[in-house]
Amino acid sequence: MGKSLVVVESPAKAKTINKILGKDFVVKPCMGHVRDLPPKELGIDVEDGFKPRYVTIRGKGKILSGLRKAAQAADTTYLATDPDREGEAIAWHVAQAISHKNDNVKRILFNEITPKAVHESLEHSGVLDLHKVDAQQARRVLDRLVGYEISPLLWKVIHSGLSAGRVQSVAVRLICDRDREIKAFEPQEYWSIEALLGRESQGSFWARLLAKDGDKLDIGNQEEANRIAAELAAQDIAVKEVKERDQVRRPAPPFTTSTLQQECARRMRFSVKRTMAVAQQLYEGIEAEGETRGLITYMRTDSVRVAADAIAEVREQIDSLYGRDYVPETPNHYRTKNSAQDAHEAIRPTSVALHPDKVEHLLKPDQARVYSLIWKRFVTSQMKPQVLNITTANVEAGPYLLRASGSVVKFLGFTLLYSESKEEEDKSEAVSNGMAEREDASRTMPADIAEGEVLKLEQIAPEQHFT
Repeated sequence: MGKSLVVVESPAKAKTINKILGKDFVVKPCMGHVRDLPPKELGIDVEDGFKPRYVTIRGKGKILSGLRKAAQAADTTYLATDPDREGEAIAWHVAQAISHKNDNVKRILFNEITPKAVHESLEHSGVLDLHKVDAQQARRVLDRLVGYEISPLLWKVIHSGLSAGRVQSVAVRLICDRDREIKAFEPQEYWSIEALLGRESQGSFWARLLAKDGDKLDIGNQEEANRIAAELAAQDIAVKEVKERDQVRRPAPPFTTSTLQQECARRMRFSVKRTMAVAQQLYEGIEAEGETRGLITYMRTDSVRVAADAIAEVREQIDSLYGRDYVPETPNHYRTKNSAQDAHEAIRPTSVALHPDKVEHLLKPDQARVYSLIWKRFVTSQMKPQVLNITTANVEAGPYLLRASGSVVKFLGFTLLYSESKEEEDKSEAVSNGMAEREDASRTMPADIAEGEVLKLEQIAPEQHFT
């Protein structure tokens, strides 16, 4: 009985899967796409249903010869390229190039490179999904048609060397439209007023001016702001009302491709290319706890769906690491957007038992940072929410109403481990609400403030803004 051939894209992925499958399998990489449209001509018969003509990519002839020879010696050839549209197309092109009869060519799919997932994929091998192949082919044909037909027009009208594209040309249009809107926008001036209020007991706090005689204040210029500030300074000031409420802050769902890219950019200043390169390495695998395995699931996904066994495992880990108080009664479920393809799970660790601290010494610095981020995001997605106690004080100053608020954490919940990075958004929201940070006084709401308490005006701070 001969060995079976497994074809994957990269040498790293081949090395990991070869260690998993052992001596009865030969695992070889195809190094990505092996055939494409010809580089120096259209390569599409527009008159015959836009039929493409494929040629072997330069440098891939030797690889295909090696795969063809290995396939002839193998009992079965398994195509184990990535489980997406491009992966399906690569598998189809490999199959077309190495075998004239496809009865011994099978397609296997796995969302993670672990011994369990790889062996299960072999047990449930199938055929190529020609709908995905057609989808990739349509995308490639459109890319070529737009690029070849429109780029020469740009050379004539604008500048030689420019290129048009199915995506880039539309993106440029959107950017230009947005830029025109920005240039045409006329900023509107407005002012906010904050007051530093002192108490008879020690301590003071800032409050924001909201209304006069029950109507919201819109302050349009400095003259008006100064007039209101002068009127405010002449008023007696007291706490009119104190309200308390609990606010629940829920964890973010596990990562999709786009949210992973955004978080890596915010926290670590990683480019999209750098993030995806590191994620690819984590997916393809390392040796950990005596076996070679991928550390994360497939990293190209638009879904927040998670397998039931992964949810069960992470709930056990949360209980073990942080205690029963942090495990919700029922698993947290997140809705995937209606526009999502939902072909793959969310990005998560292949096993939450592989704590970042356990594998850090096996990883390069970038790998360790991205893996830690993915691990924490997934674990916290199945933890209880944070609970805040919000105290709001309405302060009366004659006809004017000011408001101050503060919060105290009642229960840490998921923030014990991780909180989504939104510093820039929070800062923008604070400025738009007229609550820009002041370093000369505390914004903390006094815990013992009471209705009827008389306050003293210590400082008035008008501030100019523009929309």
